[in-house]
Amino acid sequence: AAGAPLSRALWDQVSIDVVRTLGVLAAQLGPRDQVVRDSLLFTVVAAVYARGQRAVFAIGDGAFAIDGVVTPLGPFPDNTPPYPMYGLTGAPVPSRVIVEPAPARGSLLVATDGVDPLPAGELGALADDARLVTHPDALRRHLHGWTAAGEQVDWRAGRVMRRAARLRDDVAVGIIRWDRGAGAGGAAS
Repeated sequence: AAGAPLSRALWDQVSIDVVRTLGVLAAQLGPRDQVVRDSLLFTVVAAVYARGQRAVFAIGDGAFAIDGVVTPLGPFPDNTPPYPMYGLTGAPVPSRVIVEPAPARGSLLVATDGVDPLPAGELGALADDARLVTHPDALRRHLHGWTAAGEQVDWRAGRVMRRAARLRDDVAVGIIRWDRGAGAGGAAS
């Protein structure tokens, strides 16, 4: 709110504040460790474009892309990503933080772990598709196409062919694109 510049220290403080606040909430809902295990293990993958800077902050699993170059977050041993709420136990919670000057034109994409089976090039290309950030519902519809299973009837052969969904887990994706000559845009689904 104070307009602090983007920095690792800012992200670290936000992480501490979120874990502390949710820890208080967890303690009010029941045995804290059980509430955390049952309801508060989640990933945070965030992107910001502001005042000529861009930043990505990630704790947990998923992926991010800067100008179409994808960085996966995981896989992790025993499928146990370093979720933010593990900080309540005193365990270290490593995060990825990138803060850098933004070029005149670029993109940031963040995604939760549900995108894991996609090839990196295909995920990175999402941020290049201007339609996904200019139309308010385009990104959601695009992702729905990847998460929907389907059937096709072959009437001659008398059989139904099933097509599995490309993505087998829930997914959230956010995209920010900017062109200082044309304004900034963004979409999330």
